[in-house]
Amino acid sequence: MCGIDDINNKLNSISPIKKNLFKMTDKERKQMGIKSLPSSLYEAIQNFKNSELMKQTLGEDLFEKIIEAKEKEWDKYKVTVSQWELDNYLIKY
Repeated sequence: MCGIDDINNKLNSISPIKKNLFKMTDKERKQMGIKSLPSSLYEAIQNFKNSELMKQTLGEDLFEKIIEAKEKEWDKYKVTVSQWELDNYLIKY
């Protein structure tokens, strides 16, 4: 979708980066204009909600249904206690 949008709007693509992004600091990535992917489902939902491209591509009804479904998923996730949390916190506290 984004690639088609780039072609339709004659946007310039960037040159490939031949460095290991995982070894770069946040500051180095920022200086090179490299953005990070969302670090949580919540952040991804917020980005999706603000995407006019996704809204136009999917249509408003599907766009809203996806947001609704993902917000329900996030609500369930954020109150779920994982096995890792039990293993690491239950005994300590």
